[in-house]
Amino acid sequence: METQELFLATQTILASQQITEICTSLVSQFHTLVGADRTTLFLVDHETQAIVYRTGCGNSDDDLAMSYEELTQGLSGLACESCQPILSLHANDGLEPQATRARREHNATGSLIVVPLVVQKQAIGTITAINRSDQPQFTERDLALLGMLATYAAATIEKVQLMERTQRALREMEGLFQAAQAILGSTTLEEVCRNLTAHCKDLVQASNTVIYLVDHERNKIDLSMYDGMLLGDEGTMSYDELNAGISGRVLTSGQPALSLHADDGIEPPATRERRARGGTGALIVVPLATHGRVIGTLTAMNRVDQRVFTFHDVELLMALATQAATTIENVRLLAVMQDQVQRWESISAINELTSAQLDTESLFNLVYEEALHLMGVPAEKATFFIARYDAQSQTLHFDLHYEWGDRIPFCVVPLGDGISSWVIENNRPMLVADLTTEQADYGYHDYLTERERATGKWPRACIAMPLRIQSHVTGVMSIQSTDVGVFDEGHLALLAMWSGKLAIALENARLVEALRAQTTQLQARNEDLDAFAHTVAHDLKNPLSVVRGFAELLREEYDLLDARRRHEALQGILLASEKMHTIIEELLLLAGVRKARVHTAPIDMHRIVNEALLRLTYLIDQHHAQITMPDDWPVAIGYGPWIEEVWANYISNAIKYGGRPPEVILGATEQPDGAIRFWIRDNGPGIPTEKQPRLFSSFERLEHTRADGYGLGLSIVRRIITKLGGDLGVESVPGQGSTFFFTLPKAADVSGMCF
Repeated sequence: METQELFLATQTILASQQITEICTSLVSQFHTLVGADRTTLFLVDHETQAIVYRTGCGNSDDDLAMSYEELTQGLSGLACESCQPILSLHANDGLEPQATRARREHNATGSLIVVPLVVQKQAIGTITAINRSDQPQFTERDLALLGMLATYAAATIEKVQLMERTQRALREMEGLFQAAQAILGSTTLEEVCRNLTAHCKDLVQASNTVIYLVDHERNKIDLSMYDGMLLGDEGTMSYDELNAGISGRVLTSGQPALSLHADDGIEPPATRERRARGGTGALIVVPLATHGRVIGTLTAMNRVDQRVFTFHDVELLMALATQAATTIENVRLLAVMQDQVQRWESISAINELTSAQLDTESLFNLVYEEALHLMGVPAEKATFFIARYDAQSQTLHFDLHYEWGDRIPFCVVPLGDGISSWVIENNRPMLVADLTTEQADYGYHDYLTERERATGKWPRACIAMPLRIQSHVTGVMSIQSTDVGVFDEGHLALLAMWSGKLAIALENARLVEALRAQTTQLQARNEDLDAFAHTVAHDLKNPLSVVRGFAELLREEYDLLDARRRHEALQGILLASEKMHTIIEELLLLAGVRKARVHTAPIDMHRIVNEALLRLTYLIDQHHAQITMPDDWPVAIGYGPWIEEVWANYISNAIKYGGRPPEVILGATEQPDGAIRFWIRDNGPGIPTEKQPRLFSSFERLEHTRADGYGLGLSIVRRIITKLGGDLGVESVPGQGSTFFFTLPKAADVSGMCF
């Protein structure tokens, strides 16, 4: 009868196709075959120290609720360890371990049989038949029967497990193949990481995945992704925080890590509390490594109530991570190559544009825009300048200078201890990735502190390139950014490729500008020569005619003239000679202003105006002119002797061409741009609008019939004021008088400049 029951039980078990079906059938047959009070079955995973399946017959909840540790402390642990069945008749027969004996007595458990389920010499679980202490004891025959049944069950379980492993391996291979296809087909870092995240979750049944790509040289995280979503700066941990946890160990060692729970000793104390607080259970961290260099980590996580990962999961993720790391590196290399191609194309286009530009200001604007674009620095974060080097004076002339998008006026500074001076003196480029740590070496510390206090922002990275024509250094180009580490050797190479063409283009533009200036000067000189010729032909002609007329009179009729007539003739010759002398002096002054080099300084305008009036005393008295001027004058920058000539010309013209009697008013007005406008107003007939543009252009005398005079006065005024960096002009309405003016810088704005 027992043999038949055993055969039927065996057939039922062997026909089962699933682990759960085998276990349920085994428990039922086991329970019936020996008439047990209750039966329990546990399948375990010794690698993860977990019970993977439990079932029973006639059991209480306590029988099935024990943990892996509790199970392995009792007879089940001994059976698994020895792979041999155990028959224990009562709690005190010496077989029950001390740790579980009290529990067995408390439950009034009598005899029991524990049979290991052995597959390939390793117990994968146990099945236990239990009777109460008041029930019949099991026998050795019961032990043999159950051992035979367990052997068949274990063989069937092995067969099913082999099928499941084969199917799982096929699924995993297919999953890895699909993952490899998706990852290899990615063209951006973000796409690679998203595909890696999706296939990682599928392969190991992870609840969450995290990817970090790091830059060890700059101690920063380049990319953070959580479950396929990119994390910004505020939503992720820092580089130091990442290195404090398990990821730090993986980044350092290049080896994967499997942690089953927060207290298994693998999680560092610094991050253990955070992990427990987040409810994270098992996790796997694998390195993303290529060519022996770890570039990041991939982390798979489950919650405490979810599946525990295995070492097989680690192997799967390592295979996936290896493929992903290679692809990431390839994508980065492709991006670098594409960027280099684009930059080479940009450099080629910029060189063409630069070489074709001959206007200095247009070239400056082009260079500024292209330099920021080439370096990838926005204007609001950039300082950019081109400084021309003067070897004779050992100075740098900042022809082009921008700070945070604003143009800075031209200035000249001596060579010092800064980066630009170092570049000039050593004829080598300079790259400073972090000025906050290296500024003291280049004399930046005090300057940066002052700028930070003034503007609230200052350069933190700098790149500077000498501008050379052949081996001769002509200047320096520098770009600075408020962000640390934005420049690298690639940027330096780009500037090097550009700097040669740029130096030549700047020199060509300066030569063209100088040629244009010389051409303008030649034109002006030709105009002056024409004016001189016109003056000599017209103004000198009249006094010369007087001299000639009186001289001929004296020669032909000297004896017939009385003393009075002789004196008048001589007086006429003298006055005409003085007039010619004055004209010649004015001609010399006009020519001298062009060549003279004077130093400007604050001037006493009250004294200068009085000196001019003193020179014109005879003219003022002759015309009974009324002169009105302020008691106090604003202080301007200029050259006193020249400004006296300006006032003398303006005042004499106002008297000669003003009303009868002349009423002349002098004054000064401060302008919004910081200049001072000095003016003189007369009560004359005014100047027609069409004649006003010709007043300062060359020799002009507007009304020969009303007044004597010579026409170089306003040409001299124009030459002087232009030389001093000011402006001049006239405002006039016919019938309402005229106002002539000129401007000079305020004393507070400019001093000691050499023109």
